Amino acid sequence: MGTCGCIGREQDSELINENFTLKNLNKYLSDGSISDANGGRVRVPFIDLEIEFQKCLGALPIDNPVVKTKWSSLDPFTYPMREELSLLNIVKDDRSITGESYYGFMNVLDNYRDYKGIILYNSGAILEGTFARGSAHGKCRMIASNGSCFDGIFLNGKMTGKGIMTYENGDTYEGDWKNNEKHGKGVDKKVDGTSYEGDFQNGLRSGRGRLTLPDGSVYEGEFVNGIMQGVGRLRTPDGNTKEGIWVGDTYRGPIQTPAKQNEPIKLLSKNQTESDN
Repeated sequence: MGTCGCIGREQDSELINENFTLKNLNKYLSDGSISDANGGRVRVPFIDLEIEFQKCLGALPIDNPVVKTKWSSLDPFTYPMREELSLLNIVKDDRSITGESYYGFMNVLDNYRDYKGIILYNSGAILEGTFARGSAHGKCRMIASNGSCFDGIFLNGKMTGKGIMTYENGDTYEGDWKNNEKHGKGVDKKVDGTSYEGDFQNGLRSGRGRLTLPDGSVYEGEFVNGIMQGVGRLRTPDGNTKEGIWVGDTYRGPIQTPAKQNEPIKLLSKNQTESDN
């Protein structure tokens, strides 16, 4: 594991060997120095961490051509500002066992990913964004190995909050996410003309929503686990309307209203009963 730079301390002092590791950095104290091999204190020169981070970005080994093309076509990622950088360092944190490499800021006292950085996965995917206590947390952008791109909020390493997903085939979803699934309110659009705006649960249409089909038909009503189920109305381009109960995407008929509370119940006569039998 090697470093891309040094600790961000402004000190006019002698230079040190830049090949120190995180093990050395864990000995870092707030006086701007680290322990050398003999246990003595060595002053750390000032390094502009932002410049070092940009150097890391410029040298990212992105091997997947689909991801590399997508990465190059996007605008530079906008990071939030952070004034206090005294406990951070720029590193390449190579964790091949977990199938990923990290380039970015590390907390040198507790040895976790912090502030901002980039993860390169063995699958070819890439994640860039803000980190807290080792996990992607806050505004992030992720490009999957097939070119799908998510831009939004992460919470403890998972897509949770507002976000936009653009899939490799051009389909899009914009709205709420929870634990990497569409969950809450959102708008889902397909390249074939299908669109849905409404409620989602665990990645599926569930609740109330409006579904527009490729032929122009529009269904407004209830959904359960991705299908039209419950009370709803379907209007077709030719003007026909089906309103009532839906089960498994199939129209089952209008809503049956019960008799009014004070309305007398009509009884069949004996002759009517016998003729029916």
